[in-house]
Amino acid sequence: MTALQEKLFKLITRKRFRKWALPEDATLRIKKALEVCTTLQKPLNFVFEFGGYKLWRLPSAPYPDLAETYMLRHYADYLEPIADLYDPGVHLYFASDDCVVERMNNIKPEAMEIYAKAFQRCLEEIKPDLPDNLNMSYIRLGQLYDSKELLEKELKLTFAFNMNKFRTWSEEKKERMRKRALLNFCPSGPLAASDLSGISEEELQKRLIQGAVYHDAFEDCSKRRDFVLAEDKILLFCTPIPQAVAIGTTKASVTKFWTGVGVCENGLHKVLSPLAWQQRQKENQ
Repeated sequence: MTALQEKLFKLITRKRFRKWALPEDATLRIKKALEVCTTLQKPLNFVFEFGGYKLWRLPSAPYPDLAETYMLRHYADYLEPIADLYDPGVHLYFASDDCVVERMNNIKPEAMEIYAKAFQRCLEEIKPDLPDNLNMSYIRLGQLYDSKELLEKELKLTFAFNMNKFRTWSEEKKERMRKRALLNFCPSGPLAASDLSGISEEELQKRLIQGAVYHDAFEDCSKRRDFVLAEDKILLFCTPIPQAVAIGTTKASVTKFWTGVGVCENGLHKVLSPLAWQQRQKENQ
């Protein structure tokens, strides 16, 4: 690595922001991206891939709340020293998986449209406070395909492949997946794509399994992989995932911003889980 690449690597992985140890696959990805970008004198590209919706059980849904605002400030603080050191700058892409959220969580498409536009307004609001060479943008990964038909054709194949993989999972892993899927599943109400409040337990379990498999199926789609996992991309996330630097959501939080509520407590910006938010509400009554 060159002297510049070494300095950039140290900034990207600095412990002041990392909430977990840096995995080896993330180290390799960062070094490769630094080699590619600095050689071509192009901006360093960071990607944060996420759901692209606001959890239906939260008070602001389908709109962002202070969780998104605080998160953006946190990530700006993280990236600004990197942009200061590297003249070509930095570009952070918030990459949305919203094209499969209806199938995963029974959230109506209009809710994702509202969230996408509102998130983009959040980006516009923070832009004047950023250095000229630090950009943040929102990309809806499903729109990388020239048509919905092309996306659906590939998704059908990757869904079948991942459904076969699901059948090989242990019962313990399947149960963890079902519980996680249930937390995000919207059975009815104004944000539901369909009223599923009366479905049987068997049908509910089927929907939860299919939703979880659709998540993995979209991750295997070629256009999504070509963008997110390109060799010039550095991955960021709030918690540990493969190949990513885990820097939390705010200085004091690791809860996902799209499934959490932003609050300011004792001068600290926090993102609370739905359960923690409900407990705060009870305490304040």
